[in-house]
Amino acid sequence: MHRNRTPARLSDLAILIVEDEYYLAIDLAEQIERSGGSVVGPFATAEEGIAALADTQPACALIDINTGDGPSFGLADALTRLGIPFVFMTGYDAEVIPERFAGIVCVQKPANGPTALEALENLTRDRNRAASGA
Repeated sequence: MHRNRTPARLSDLAILIVEDEYYLAIDLAEQIERSGGSVVGPFATAEEGIAALADTQPACALIDINTGDGPSFGLADALTRLGIPFVFMTGYDAEVIPERFAGIVCVQKPANGPTALEALENLTRDRNRAASGA
């Protein structure tokens, strides 16, 4: 049984994707666009994601913590400094993630696109609630 998705959940939101697994990145981008969002990227490296932040400020981000040489948190630090909420997507166990990111949602790989999409929808819904004072 499929749950109905409301495309308006991500409507008009720019979402940064940093994921080095090409097919997963493309699948995520397509699902975000079908849900009304626009995609910044996808980028295969954290460095590309950081560079993109100089040109655009996405509403939120979905980032892999390992895009090549093991876990890296420079992009997560940059997003935190800019106040951009994000979701980790990783195959690593939670203990690899530094304590400073303890409150960040982590979608475990292998994950399907709907799981990541739901995490983004929850993130943006929670952010909108906080902004409206609800």
